[in-house]
Amino acid sequence: TELLSGAGGESADSVRRMRQDGSTITVMLHCSVLRNDHGQAEGYVLSYTDIADRKATELALQQANEQLSLALDASQLSLWDMDILQDTAIMDPRWGRMLGYPATAQTMRASSMLEAVHPDDYPRIYRASIEVLKGQNSRFQQEFRVRNAQNGWTWIRCTGKVVARNDAGVALRAIGTNQDISERKEAENRIRESERQIRFMLASSPVAVRIVDSETRKLVYANPSYASLIHAQPEQLADFENRIPVELVAGARAVRRDGQRHQRHHHQRDVAHQRL
Repeated sequence: TELLSGAGGESADSVRRMRQDGSTITVMLHCSVLRNDHGQAEGYVLSYTDIADRKATELALQQANEQLSLALDASQLSLWDMDILQDTAIMDPRWGRMLGYPATAQTMRASSMLEAVHPDDYPRIYRASIEVLKGQNSRFQQEFRVRNAQNGWTWIRCTGKVVARNDAGVALRAIGTNQDISERKEAENRIRESERQIRFMLASSPVAVRIVDSETRKLVYANPSYASLIHAQPEQLADFENRIPVELVAGARAVRRDGQRHQRHHHQRDVAHQRL
């Protein structure tokens, strides 16, 4: 009615029509108004286009996008799509959330991503980026720090690859993901600090300590007190330990096995006495 009474002449919309067998079909309805010389509507023409296949494709694409979004959320990944020649990158909402900004999709200068990298990480990341763009490496996979909204640093694991090049081999498009690995990095730092403290305590301990790999029988660590005990220089300990005769090691194992058998024998005898 609005189309007939207004100045417009055409409209189009998707509608569902019922078939003779009772089933429905999605069609694109085109309506064209027929007007006389005075602009008055005298009739209209309706045409129908079957768009069931297109709708099915749109639905499949929508479902695929939803599945991708759920997978990225579950993996805590942010998706980026870079137009290299235009120096633009489309970042999904997760990227902003990772850095403490509003979780909205954004288009930004691709080069600005490099500008936000920590100065200590920048040379390594720049070289790795150039190698991928030139085709020297097939994949970009680096861990680095990026300045966040609190003016601090967020550890990011970035993975990506070039997905389009022109006939001359110039990179046109790259796609990849970012992942916040700050918690993992903090855990690694805590472990390293704990190991440093343990080594400091062992090094200053008056008790001789010697740690040997149970499989290879190689010396892993010996503190200065152990080196003093055997009258050896710390730098000579590894060579000294590796020259211990095999017979001595085998003998020590045999003594240990005999001790274990002796303990089991006494345990069995005590159990027998208790039963009596």
